[in-house]
Amino acid sequence: GLMHSFSVSGQPGNITRLLSCSNENLKLYKGHNLAPTHYVPSMSQHPLTGDWYPAINKPAAVLHWLNHANIDAEFIVILDADMIMRGPITPWEFKAAKGRPVSTPYE
Repeated sequence: GLMHSFSVSGQPGNITRLLSCSNENLKLYKGHNLAPTHYVPSMSQHPLTGDWYPAINKPAAVLHWLNHANIDAEFIVILDADMIMRGPITPWEFKAAKGRPVSTPYE
């Protein structure tokens, strides 16, 4: 999976998994040792409106991580757990820069 492909890809830097779930589910979770992890409270239910929208967990988790972790990185790459890396990701090839996020095509 992603963690193995990261370890053999030649990608410099670190990887952090964002795990968003309720406290009850966190106690039952058995995969804590799979990757360095930043734990995020479940955001499936909007705190102000009460709307139930589980898809908000990913962007909310990224925002939580940016606001609560000590991040010392020139670039941040956001991947999904079901992805694999075939080689290093080189953001400068796509002209990524501070304040200029980029996306890349799948090949």
